[in-house]
Parts: sequence; C-alpha cells; structure tokens
Amino acid sequence: MELANNKNETADLTRFIRGFETARNHRMNWESHWQECYDFALPQRGTITRSFIPGGKRINSLYDATAMDSVDQLAASLLGHLTPPWSQWFGFKPGPDLNEAEAQAIAPLLEKAAKTIQAHFDRSNFAVEIHQCFLDLAVGGTSTLYFEETAPGSDSAFKFSAVPLSDIVLEEGEHGFLDTSYRQLSLNLSKLFVRYPDAELPLSILRQGDQNPDHKFDVLEGVIPNKGVYEFIAVFADDANPVLLKRGRFDTSPAISFR
Repeated sequence: MELANNKNETADLTRFIRGFETARNHRMNWESHWQECYDFALPQRGTITRSFIPGGKRINSLYDATAMDSVDQLAASLLGHLTPPWSQWFGFKPGPDLNEAEAQAIAPLLEKAAKTIQAHFDRSNFAVEIHQCFLDLAVGGTSTLYFEETAPGSDSAFKFSAVPLSDIVLEEGEHGFLDTSYRQLSLNLSKLFVRYPDAELPLSILRQGDQNPDHKFDVLEGVIPNKGVYEFIAVFADDANPVLLKRGRFDTSPAISFR
C-alpha cells in the first residue's frame, strides 16, 4: 500500500513539473522582449534571459538615464497614490445587508480591525516590496507579490516578497485570471530547513549542504487553483526523482499577480 502511495505521489509531482514546463514554454516568446525592456529601464532587476555576476556592472551600455528615471518616477507615483506608507489607505465598512442599528454597532469594531491590520502592514516590509512590484509593473507589465505569514512573535504578522519576472511563471486559469503561479527559488540548506521544517530531505542533499553551506538548491513552488481552493506544492525538482518538500491548501492564493 505504501509503495502504491509513493508511486502516486511521484506521478503527481511529475505532472506538477510538466505543468510548470508547459507554462514556461508559453511565455518564452516574450522573454527576449522583457529582457530588452529591463536592460534599458531596470537593469539591476533584469535577469530573465541573462545571468549576471553578483555585484557586476549592468549599465555599461547605457548612455542615457531617461528610461530608468521615468520608471522610478512612475513607481514612486503609484506607491504614493495607491499604497502610501504610514497612511490609512484601506478601511472596512458595514455591508448593505445590515440595518442601520447593526451598522452603527459594528462600525467601531471594523475601524479598530482596519487600524490593527494597517499597523501590521506598516511594521512589515510591504512598502519596500510593493515598490519593487510597481517597478516590475512599469517595465514588464506584470508583477507578483507573495503575501505570507511570519513566525509567531514577529513585529508584524505579515511578510511580503516581490517576485521578479525571472523567478516566476504565471498561467491564466479557465476564467482568464493569473491564478496559477510557479515560483523558482535557490536556497541553501539552512534556508531549506527554515522554509520547509517538516521536509524529509534525501541524504545526498544533506551531505552536499553540510560540505558546502553556501551551495544553493533549486526549488519549485506552485500555487494552483483546484475546485475553489488553491493547492500549494513545493518540490526539490530533481528531473529523475522529484522530492516533495511541502504540500498544503489555501482558501485564497498567497501569490497576488496583477497587470
């Protein structure tokens, strides 16, 4: 029975990786265009079809900063108008289903809840990461923000990650929304333990990570809609033998993608 379950899991993970490869093939025609846009407008973030040495110069071929300045100004304007830091940029109000007395009774509670959530946003890294999203939006036309929980006791309950276009592959669902996402990560062994504390890593990975603590392992995460919920899968994507790192479900997707 256990052998059958292992075979089913391996087949499931193989289908997951093939889904990623199919989505990546769908976007390949656009990658060279995106790379060219990033080369001239946001070179420090443009690693879609190119790889750069950390700390290496990326603007040697640029002789004018008009595009870069314009992108910075647009991103700053979006940040200031849509999600201004340390300002109340969202709120909660009673819905139309409540009568006037019920609405008056619940309004103070909703206001308090909004201020509490806003305080968590302000203490988090949201302002920095959403600004990176606005930069990607201005240059590549698409952005993705990961919205995750922090460990209990942290200053904020929220953690945000602006995922570059080079690290995420998006796919439209049957309703035309960007609700399927595949995220590529490179993590050393210590970060693997932090992000996937319950994962059973192969002995070969443990040995390699112990011998070289700086070695990065390629991980593929996916958020896929399935019958009203979102399936989350994280895989150490070895072509011959994919290893499941984590599996779960969300009522709403932690990957917020917008164009």
